[in-house]
Parts: sequence; C-alpha cells; structure tokens
Amino acid sequence: MLAGLTSRQLSEWMDYFRLEPFGEHWADVRHGILCQTVAGALGGGEARAEDFIPRFGAPEPVDPAAEAAKARAWVRAMGGEVK
Repeated sequence: MLAGLTSRQLSEWMDYFRLEPFGEHWADVRHGILCQTVAGALGGGEARAEDFIPRFGAPEPVDPAAEAAKARAWVRAMGGEVK
C-alpha cells in the first residue's frame, strides 16, 4: 500500500493519524480510558487507565530441539509413529 501512495496522500494520512490515532495500541488506550470511567462510576476511584491496558513482554526464545521433542511426544501420545 505504501508504494502506491503519493507524497501528498502520505502527508494527509500522517496528519490524520496526529488528529485521530489508530491501530491496536490506541484501541487498547481508548479501552483503558473507558474501563477507568466505568470503574470510577462503580467506586473504584483509584483505578487508572494504565491499569486496564495489557502489557506484552518480549516473546520467550524458542529452542528448536525442545520444540521437536514436544512434537515427537505428541505424535507418540496420539498413537503415531516418529520416523
């Protein structure tokens, strides 16, 4: 999509994003604000929007040998044969 945009179109999208941020992160922020509002209305005055925004850490590294061992164990558990 980016390759098909003109410079003017890209500038307009950048301006629009500054006015109305979009994307999953901003959806989480808006949801956090909504949850803070509801919690406040229900007596949770200490709640903050940040309390309701998920925090995702870095993914754990994958050990290919361990994953292969798990796959072999599943195959055997399901009655299959590992070749």
